[in-house]
Amino acid sequence: MNDVSTMGAYTFAEAARYVMAPAATIRAWFLGTTTGAGHFERVLQLDDSVHRMLSFRNLVELHVLNSIRRRHRVTLFKVRTAIAILSEAGTRIIRWPSVICLPTGTICLHMWLAC
Repeated sequence: MNDVSTMGAYTFAEAARYVMAPAATIRAWFLGTTTGAGHFERVLQLDDSVHRMLSFRNLVELHVLNSIRRRHRVTLFKVRTAIAILSEAGTRIIRWPSVICLPTGTICLHMWLAC
């Protein structure tokens, strides 16, 4: 039995309207992209990569990341750094939004719950 929250249900265009962000940005955050300037690695993992559809969980993650970026002005570099620090520490990252404060105490942002 599949978890309904992880089933693909939204296109990139629909998600863009819900979170008020450009569809191209959302696509790049989930799929990555290659431009003349180089390769951009994805930040979020698409639950339905076969159909390239966002799940409800993806929509929540997208909303959190978009808020971190736009409202709190946290760079993707800092988001990626937080994820890397948690991964190196052997922390398992659960992908539902919560609050994480890094050990340095300098960055406190809404991210994924660490266990």
